[in-house]
Amino acid sequence: RATTNIITIQPLPSPQISQLRATVADNNTIYLDFALNNTEQITAIELTGFTPEGVVNYPTQQYSLVRGEIAELKSYCQQQGRTLVCKRVPLSISAFGQYVFELAAIGDREGTTTTVARQQSSPVAIATPPTPQLANLTSARPTYQAGIDVPVLLLNWDIIHPERLAAIKLIGRSSEGVVNAPSVTYDFSQGIPSRLQEYCYVTEIISCRNVPTQARETGDYIFELTSFTSDNPNLANSSITSDLIRVESIPLPPPPPSPLEILSFVINGREAPPKYIVQIDPQEPSPALSLSWNILSDPAATVELLPAPGKVELQDSLVYPLSKRPTTEILTLRVTNPDGRKLERSLIIETVIADENNSPSRSNKPQGDRQVDILVPQDFSPKLD
Repeated sequence: RATTNIITIQPLPSPQISQLRATVADNNTIYLDFALNNTEQITAIELTGFTPEGVVNYPTQQYSLVRGEIAELKSYCQQQGRTLVCKRVPLSISAFGQYVFELAAIGDREGTTTTVARQQSSPVAIATPPTPQLANLTSARPTYQAGIDVPVLLLNWDIIHPERLAAIKLIGRSSEGVVNAPSVTYDFSQGIPSRLQEYCYVTEIISCRNVPTQARETGDYIFELTSFTSDNPNLANSSITSDLIRVESIPLPPPPPSPLEILSFVINGREAPPKYIVQIDPQEPSPALSLSWNILSDPAATVELLPAPGKVELQDSLVYPLSKRPTTEILTLRVTNPDGRKLERSLIIETVIADENNSPSRSNKPQGDRQVDILVPQDFSPKLD
């Protein structure tokens, strides 16, 4: 009699979700760790987020399993025997609040697609970010001039914790509280608005520099900047005011400079040359020169004849004694205007001993001093500092 072997076919182990854990990183990113056992019977997984009260706050995301792998999560998952282990799967969640995640394994059971395993995580929370804070509302310059600086008044400010920022409003008032720069609102709900793209940049805070304002008239301005949050857009969250900023009128042009000219510098009745030679006779009395001058300048100008006698009048004359010995002197007529401009003319006076052949008594010219040609060509024009 033949024996019959009994073959027992064991059912496949049921799919299981052996691990489901959610964590929140410092940057408020939520990461998910999970493990699926017996993935042969799993065709897909579905992930849904709920509030602790059961309200959906993370819509269902579905991922297909093909031969035990999830294509979209391949870089986070690893097959270990009949178990698929996935670690630090990032979730695209930015809204603050509490989350409970439910992971459902979908499979075929008797030809029907159904949930074959389900598990929930412990609650995790994305902390509510701090409210926006405004800081450092300052002017790019302490004073401006209307009509010269265009646009006239530029402002700087910083926004700390901008995550919940919906809008800011800027308005300018006089020191008496009268509005003199109309209010302007900037919408930050979609990021930095186009009107501020040129002036603002984002790091950990939002910094805005040299933002043009509506202040274009002369006067004093005190600016107020107010912020509004996305969760309460109609209620001012924080505000800050600037120091007083002044827009000054255009100063009057300075008066034209006063004239400065040596009209004449005369020696012995003739315009003084650069160099003047005087023949002297030691046996005769000391000779002297007659000097006079006329200067066109500010009445408050200082006129000097150097080295002596020093300070003189704008229009004056004097007798200048000469030495009986051969000498060379330099006389300088100097004018200094109140605005600091200077003008001077110099005269070289040389005294020489008259020789017998060229003594005044034998000369065809009248006795006395004589004017000679300059020995080295020089510029006759006065010097102006």
